[in-house]
Amino acid sequence: MLVIPEITRAGYIDSFRELHPLGQDPGFTISAPPYGTFEARIDYVFHSTLARAKSARVIRSVPGYKWPSDHAALLVTLTARKRHS
Repeated sequence: MLVIPEITRAGYIDSFRELHPLGQDPGFTISAPPYGTFEARIDYVFHSTLARAKSARVIRSVPGYKWPSDHAALLVTLTARKRHS
């Protein structure tokens, strides 16, 4: 069973993809050794319909630091959706 389709069928929203259509940014978060070229997206943040993504970005490097992992960081800011009465 593929997990991502199950999560979306359950009504959860891919926070990164909500703001970045696939054609604009693939959102790759993992690289194969020797770490360097990010080539796949395997890290996600999902949220319910009670929230929306305000910002979402992949952080692949930090100036002055050696990246400690083959995974990039995914930074997402969520905000509550306005409820209609």
